[in-house]
Formats: sequence, C-alpha cells, structure tokens
Amino acid sequence: MGVSVIENGRNFVVNISPAVMEKANVDRALVSAIRRGMARVWLWDCRGSGAPPELVDGMVEYVTMAAEGFGELAGGKLPRG
Repeated sequence: MGVSVIENGRNFVVNISPAVMEKANVDRALVSAIRRGMARVWLWDCRGSGAPPELVDGMVEYVTMAAEGFGELAGGKLPRG
C-alpha cells in the first residue's frame, strides 16, 4: 500500500509512492505508509528467513494496525521523542 523497502548492505531505504500524497487525509496516509515500511524493516532479517511472503505481509499489517490503534488511544497524535 504505497511503500516498499530495499536493503542495501547495512542500510534500508523505505520508498513511499507519490500516490500516498493523493489520499484524502494525507497526514494519516503518510504516517501509515511509514509505519508499514518500518514494520517491514523490523521483521526483515536481511538473510531471507524463508518465511512465506504472505506471513510477513500479515505480520506487517498486524504491527501497523496495532500502532494505529495505539495512536487513536492517544488522541490520534504521534508521541514526541
């Protein structure tokens, strides 16, 4: 959904599709895309775990939805660090 991750040595690049900027709520769409990308990075072991892509996709969805649910509990605002 508008995001892909590329591993380059020890670095990760999160590519966000320009289509994200066309959504009705751009802020929410952008935050959601970044969360999906980061969830994918956290779940990726850089060696090819052999896990089916569907399983990883499902885990990314779960982590993203959980994070968005926690964001709504905090009034929809991101915590400041």
